[in-house]
Amino acid sequence: METEVWPNLVMACRQAKVPLVLANARLNTKSQTGAQRWPSLFLPVYRALHAVWAQTEEDAQRLRSLGAPVQAVLGNLKFDVQPDSALGAQGAAWRAASSKPIVIVASSREGEEAQWLAQWVGRKFHGVAGQCQWLIVPRHPQRFDAVHAMLEQAGLRVSRRSQWGMARRLPMWRSGLAIAWARCPHITQLPTLVCWAGVLSLWVGKT
Repeated sequence: METEVWPNLVMACRQAKVPLVLANARLNTKSQTGAQRWPSLFLPVYRALHAVWAQTEEDAQRLRSLGAPVQAVLGNLKFDVQPDSALGAQGAAWRAASSKPIVIVASSREGEEAQWLAQWVGRKFHGVAGQCQWLIVPRHPQRFDAVHAMLEQAGLRVSRRSQWGMARRLPMWRSGLAIAWARCPHITQLPTLVCWAGVLSLWVGKT
């Protein structure tokens, strides 16, 4: 998917005669230039792919320059996802019933939650920040328990999305914990403000 071209995997599939395709493919100029510096390594890998479907015509041109067998330009497949309308309506209802602004720290990576705590707990949630309900959405589900424990150890009242059910109103919390974005179309209806991953660290935010 996208940029995940692993030379050993590609060549192993070719040797085993297993067709391997690259879907939703993209390639920026920097990656193209880097691959062109090592043609003996990367060109055979891109040529060994069975088929490639690119996101944009620019991506397709760059991929073709490396020998990739681009079959078509299909756009970004992520935009074809249809969120559950019932869950979206539930999220909108929760937002309408909330008496406080809701701020989401979205798709956070390891270390970002600690930075958030240092910023806000250190100031004891004064001013506007103290009037908000904060929703932390770690990017990786395996980190939920650790983030939950860290928030509780800091003295925050924490509520997890899995505990809400389909209640008419959200529970009152100082910091909430939700599951991943793609699995929560109702979560996207909640926030007054979203702080995306990378704002608090050097990581670039993901979609």
